[in-house]
Amino acid sequence: MPEAVAPAGPLSGRPGIALVVVPPDRRPFLRAALIAGVTGAVLSALPFGLVLAMPAAGFLSVVLYRRQTAGEEPGSRFGFRLGALSGLFAFILFALLAVLDDLFAHKNMFRDAMIDAIHRQQARAPDAQTRQMLDYLLTPQGLMIMMVAGFICLCAAFVLLAALGGSLAPSLLKRKPRQ
Repeated sequence: MPEAVAPAGPLSGRPGIALVVVPPDRRPFLRAALIAGVTGAVLSALPFGLVLAMPAAGFLSVVLYRRQTAGEEPGSRFGFRLGALSGLFAFILFALLAVLDDLFAHKNMFRDAMIDAIHRQQARAPDAQTRQMLDYLLTPQGLMIMMVAGFICLCAAFVLLAALGGSLAPSLLKRKPRQ
């Protein structure tokens, strides 16, 4: 009868490459990331919210994870992954709320801001080729490309800033040994 072979990776004790290490019990990991992500999404609506709220959300996710798993000290790499997941949750909620607000409030705030920025760039454009490219961005297809590119950049900002806060949290929250 053949033996079952465990997959290689850091948790198996066998050498190998593991791209993502998920804790054995995912509930505290996901719960901490989700709560911190919701908090970060709400705070990111404030002025300078993205810059301040996302590192705070990553930090909060590590604090919540430590409370739920008493005695476990996560490292910086683990905090980075936890913060990144909280940033992803925050981006999803923020994007969903922004799209719903734009659809139901009939403001077209994002679209109008992009068109205004394109018109300003057209006025400064020195050559015809640049103006032609900017004209393409005013078409529905061009606006869609700009929206998708903007959402991708915003997602990267949410994830990286929250991951930064999550990676700093373990070193700042280290428990000092009692003397």
